Formats: sequence, structure tokens, C-alpha cells
Amino acid sequence: MAVTVTSAALTGGLLQAVPATATPKSNSSTSTGESARRGGVSNPDHTLGKGWRTSGDRAVTAAADSDGLHILVADSTKAYQWKTAAVLSEPGMPADTWIGNQCVMDHDHVAAVYAPRTFTNKPDLMQGGAFAAVVNLSTGQVTKLSFTASLAYFDPSCDPDTHTAAFTAFRDMNDAARTMTRS
Repeated sequence: MAVTVTSAALTGGLLQAVPATATPKSNSSTSTGESARRGGVSNPDHTLGKGWRTSGDRAVTAAADSDGLHILVADSTKAYQWKTAAVLSEPGMPADTWIGNQCVMDHDHVAAVYAPRTFTNKPDLMQGGAFAAVVNLSTGQVTKLSFTASLAYFDPSCDPDTHTAAFTAFRDMNDAARTMTRS
């Protein structure tokens, strides 16, 4: 019986990951491990090596929940403490959770596609109905784009050397003349 319950839990989606927290808890301590408790690297002088305070290195990722697709950024100069640059969602559109992909266009900009998770249940929406935006990581400004895109794993695709992104929509994917890529 235990094997059956475990199998059902794994295949039926009963086990859920805990959502990521973008805002660190307040901590009034000023000890050496303070950065780690706030989500940064513990003992950055030892762990990150010389020059971490003046490095231009930046980490970027995304995490989704019912509020939207959170674009997260962590800078070396702040011992890689994560902060939310922007939360992408569409007003008035219900979603149990949002999904999406992002790529880094340059040090300050991320291209992203995002949609309610239920878009994956409708081929037309998954192939070309996701919303598209560019996020300024430094200011948090979101520029929503006037077209929709695919929720494919490779969409969007970025070229940091040219500071550009390409978005693909596979609507009408059986008609090659109507499949579009935009940059």
C-alpha cells in the first residue's frame, strides 16, 4: 500500500516544491554571517575571493508563483544577495501560478516570456500566446512588448554581444510561411 501511495503522489502532482522567497527576512545582527542570513554568500571575503566588492558579476534567474514570474538578480558587490527586479503578470488574468523563461540580453536587461500555467493546456496559447517583455534589472522598469511568443524552452533567446533577443511564435506551426521569429 505504501508503494502505491508514493507512486500516486509522485505521478499525480501531490508533492509540491516550496515557492522561492524573493524578499529576505529582516535581521538586525551585524555578525560575519549576516549576508548569508539575508540570502547572500556567507563570509564573502573568503568564499568569493579578492575583488568581489568591485566585481561587475551578476546572477539572474526567475521564479514563478501565483503573483507572477519573478525576475531575480544578485550582484557580486552585494555578496550575491537576491532581490526581485520585477514581477511579470497581467492584471485581471487569473493564474494558480505563472510560468516563463528569461535570458540575459546584457548586464542590465533581461528578455522574458511569461503566462499563466494553464496556457500549457491549450496548444495555440503554448505555441504563441505567452506575453513578452524586457526588464531593466537596475531600475525594475518593465517594457511589455506588443506581440506574444512561445512557451518553448528556447524562447526567448538572447545574444549578449549584440544586446538583442529573439522571440518565437509557433502559431500556425504547420505553415512554415506563417511561423514568426522577432528580435
